[in-house]
Amino acid sequence: MMEKVKKRHHLVFQRYLANWTTNGRLFCLRNRKSIVQSGTRAIAQQKYFYRIPELSREDVMSIALLTESMSEQAKGVTKSLMDLFMIPFDYRNYVDLTAQNNEKTEMIFTRQTTNVVENYHCKWEGEGANFISRIEKNDLSFWDDVKECQKFCYFLAIQYFRTDGIKSVMVKDFEKRAGLNLKKGVLHLPNLERVWWFMSLVFPVSTGEHLSNNHHLRVLVNDTETPFITSDQPAINLKMQVDDLLPDELEMYYPISQNIAVIVAPSERHFFTSEPIRREMVSSLNDSIVNLSYNEVYSNNKSVLEAYLT
Repeated sequence: MMEKVKKRHHLVFQRYLANWTTNGRLFCLRNRKSIVQSGTRAIAQQKYFYRIPELSREDVMSIALLTESMSEQAKGVTKSLMDLFMIPFDYRNYVDLTAQNNEKTEMIFTRQTTNVVENYHCKWEGEGANFISRIEKNDLSFWDDVKECQKFCYFLAIQYFRTDGIKSVMVKDFEKRAGLNLKKGVLHLPNLERVWWFMSLVFPVSTGEHLSNNHHLRVLVNDTETPFITSDQPAINLKMQVDDLLPDELEMYYPISQNIAVIVAPSERHFFTSEPIRREMVSSLNDSIVNLSYNEVYSNNKSVLEAYLT
């Protein structure tokens, strides 16, 4: 059966959000103004968010400029991703040359350009669901396995970069820095907003590399009466301040359920711990999730969200 065009592109995956549901539904705080109850399909999604646009020559130059200082591994992944995402355009060029272009081939092209990035995310959601399940069982052995650790850190970084919220923050930050560079006489500046759909999968490569080297994986066990909450920006940098330039430091926080969360923090050595935390820390982490959310915050507990209404 032919795959359908996927109109709804989820910025936070549903298997993850299921950990905050009761009978398939959760509470959603919207813009800190109202609270609604919803299923996971209707939240943290936008129509055609990951659809691939046609790359211009300027877009190709932007990607080259944005990746030129990355590691060789990151450049290799960049090439592999570019080859994958250009398949629909190669297909359309082929049918144009062979005069086979018709309604059916155009539908195939539309389906491919609409679904290919969403499908790539789905692949990594499957990998991530496996890691989440292991963490829930307190199986942290993957952190001591080089390849598994790198895979987990790439998954975590994808969840950080895939959202509309971080896109907005990074484009704004980039434009500020670009303005400073223009004053310094830098002539060729990439257009991050136009190529964000691609860079949101490339930035996680270098970020994942960074997180997998000499970092401390802290698994936080929450046995308090206050549950962890999450948002449409589920992975956050605890070093980041609202409406500020992106910090150079990175301390990644990612709640994986109402009772368990992880922090990946810089360390002089590479190790992991699992520890219970106090209610004050839960509240502080929840505050960070709310402050760094884009539009929506999620919980299975309505009263927890009511505290953030303005």
